[in-house]
Amino acid sequence: MLLFLIYTILLSLLLKKFNFFRTEALAGWGMYLAFGVKLGVALFFFAFPYNTMIDSGHYMHDADILSRVLYQNPGDFLRIFLGFGDLQNLNDQYLANTTYWSHDKGWIFSDTRNVVRVNAIFHWLAFHNPRLVLLFNVLVCLFGLRWFYQGLSHLVKSRKNLLFLLIFFLPSTLLWTVNLSKEAFLLVGFGLLMRNVFTGKQLHFSSFIGILILFMFKPYVGVAFLLAWLVYVLLMQKNRTWRWAGLGIFILSGIVFLGISRTKIAQFISQKQFDFINLAEGGVWLEVKGSAVRIKDSDTVHLQIHEADNKNFYALVSAEVAGEKRVHQESAENIKIAKSDREYYVLHRLPKSGSYIALQPIDGSFSNLISSIPSALFNAFLRPTPKDPPKSLVKWYFVVETYFILLLLLFALTKTKNSKYINLIIFLGISSILVGLIIGWITPVLGAIVRYKLPITLSLIAASYLLLFPQKEQQKSS
Repeated sequence: MLLFLIYTILLSLLLKKFNFFRTEALAGWGMYLAFGVKLGVALFFFAFPYNTMIDSGHYMHDADILSRVLYQNPGDFLRIFLGFGDLQNLNDQYLANTTYWSHDKGWIFSDTRNVVRVNAIFHWLAFHNPRLVLLFNVLVCLFGLRWFYQGLSHLVKSRKNLLFLLIFFLPSTLLWTVNLSKEAFLLVGFGLLMRNVFTGKQLHFSSFIGILILFMFKPYVGVAFLLAWLVYVLLMQKNRTWRWAGLGIFILSGIVFLGISRTKIAQFISQKQFDFINLAEGGVWLEVKGSAVRIKDSDTVHLQIHEADNKNFYALVSAEVAGEKRVHQESAENIKIAKSDREYYVLHRLPKSGSYIALQPIDGSFSNLISSIPSALFNAFLRPTPKDPPKSLVKWYFVVETYFILLLLLFALTKTKNSKYINLIIFLGISSILVGLIIGWITPVLGAIVRYKLPITLSLIAASYLLLFPQKEQQKSS
């Protein structure tokens, strides 16, 4: 704890020297307050983990293991970190005891592995002190939110203290950004891109870096914001001929791409939906001959499940059990697993999600994908509702937040008579709709939806403020 306190004080003094805490919000104390509150919440959940933050512990565990490879063989660490060389042998040699890393086959654009990669560096810098790793993650989040606030406050004339509170202390930006997660790093790319767009520097090199970071930690968010950013860049062209010709070519190209790739797109999204539904339904899932098999609930008493040193779980079958092998777009196959001394890897061992909701199945069909657009957008923008599961106090925080943000936007749309930032509004609208579609199509858990739609929440706040409180002076980005 002493190391944590010393490190925190020294790092805070260094950040103060580089004006990290400088802001006019809350009489100049805004960033200090945000830093203190977020770090306090992070330490609280580290001591008393919230059940939806189980990912954080796995990321912490895997990152610690990866960071120690640096001491054993710096060359192998670099190969693993950058994703080149005989990765399978390297992973078997050094990372067999990891949880997420060893069961993710992605390369450099694997969002899960990228969270582990960055936190491995944090472990090394923190001398493997987990509280310091949390401190670094909190600072990463604060950098992203700070850039977003700086860019947006440049365009609005009033209510900046309220804007600061909305950005830094809403349940979404408070709860989902104080642990090891993809959202903290997502906010860095999001904040960097948005700052440049808001300040008229949308073609600055750092805008491309922001989009790249989005791809690295949430690929579907990267795709959504890349498309919206391209539309915005075309809308900002001063030459009308170039503007409308560019938009026409862009739209035509999109139609052609959808025509050619519609089956692959539907299959990809459908597979993601299928996997997520299986995960949300809970139960005990074993890996049997390379396939996922859900064990019948009444037969799980015949499984002797134990945790290995690598924090993974394995099961011995003490008596014959019934299971159901599920493969995407195939009928479920009932199978029997005989008593055996063999250990089966436990893919999942979870209760059914308390916030599970039914989704309109896509089943690999592009027509189903299109017909489910209304329900997908409803799920992403209007849920959770008061009638949705679960019956918990935490749900109500997000119910209030969801409807507050929507009412704020509706109020802005009815009160404003100024279309000064119409191109920015279009950019925010397109990116929010695209992100919302992906979330609504594949996510059957409300707890995950309120987490994933963080960029939508921030975008809607930005749109509302641009409509209600635009600067009087003309801005370059208008």
